[in-house]
Amino acid sequence: MTSAERHEINNVLAALLAEAQLLQMDELTPDQTIGVDHIVSHARRLRDLLRPPAAVIDPEFTIA
Repeated sequence: MTSAERHEINNVLAALLAEAQLLQMDELTPDQTIGVDHIVSHARRLRDLLRPPAAVIDPEFTIA
């Protein structure tokens, strides 16, 4: 996957993760809490999978 493709997916993923994290701050039913927690955990997992290989080897790696 190219860095441009990762970037495009990451933009949408970041927005999804931000919205889900905002939802976590609301008062939710137990079922809603479970659903939002799943969204957050899966979004974070996908975000980590999309990191460039250098970032996987060195967690301090940043793209300028």
